[in-house]
Amino acid sequence: MSYIAIDEITKHFDQKTVLKNVSFDVRKGEIMGLIGPNGAGKTTLINIILGLLQPDAGSITIDGLSMAKDEATIKQMIGYIPQEIALIDDSSCWNNLLYFATLYNLKGSERKARCEMALELTGLTEEKGKKVSKLSGGMKRRLNIACATMHDPSILILDEPTVGIDPQSRNYIFEYLLHLNRDKNCTILYTSHYMEEVDRLCDRLFILDEGQEVAFGDKESVRGLVESGRQIEFVTEQALAKDVTQLIAALPGVKDLSTRDNVLLIETLPALFSLGQAIRVLEDNNVTLLSVDSKQISLEQVFLELTGKELRE
Repeated sequence: MSYIAIDEITKHFDQKTVLKNVSFDVRKGEIMGLIGPNGAGKTTLINIILGLLQPDAGSITIDGLSMAKDEATIKQMIGYIPQEIALIDDSSCWNNLLYFATLYNLKGSERKARCEMALELTGLTEEKGKKVSKLSGGMKRRLNIACATMHDPSILILDEPTVGIDPQSRNYIFEYLLHLNRDKNCTILYTSHYMEEVDRLCDRLFILDEGQEVAFGDKESVRGLVESGRQIEFVTEQALAKDVTQLIAALPGVKDLSTRDNVLLIETLPALFSLGQAIRVLEDNNVTLLSVDSKQISLEQVFLELTGKELRE
């Protein structure tokens, strides 16, 4: 059952159509990836979901409430983390948390407990008294998320939350989001230009380009929309001769092929490709095969095939 329902949303700016009949749903307790290149309309759509922009057509309902009629109630349910850091630079981590907790009308022991838990879960306990201006970029982003979730929102919307941060901070953010999702049943709408993050975190995807739907569904069904669904990696004892790679490239179902030293990587059309046939070609040409590894095509490659664009264009 839909928890968030986006129905036929259209938005124009002057003569330009930024969103055109965009529809999808988000189930309660899932992490949904909202994906698209720069200029696809993601930020405009997020602002409409947040009630910061009005659509020219279409509607949004959240937990059975209409954004058009119940905007104030819906906004209390949502936590939002924008791309820009929204913190008080000359104040400490602790005071920032207290400030945001107070905005959410938390008081006394509950407010203190929420702040302490947020510091622990984001790995910032030792930075409690440090001014925000002295924090690294990754720590600022972790604190930014902690401040935005002081009120235990039932819905969390994140717009590029890991841009330009270190791996440690990225992992803290992932673990914190998974904690909110699994332990608090928080429904998350997640946008990112890093498809490996989307693959790791998200249950389903909505891919947007030029204001329109490109794909929508679970990761496997989205992968299934492109012909090249699998990559096969062969590791051989010796580098392959050119004539052997040409024989492999000519096999049915081989879409693309590359070699590096003694590694052969084949992008396949699964319905046509025969692994056994490829192995026989290697054996017939006295190539010693050390290992074979079958990999799904990456979501980054799927996105490129569906849109013809790089995510970070």
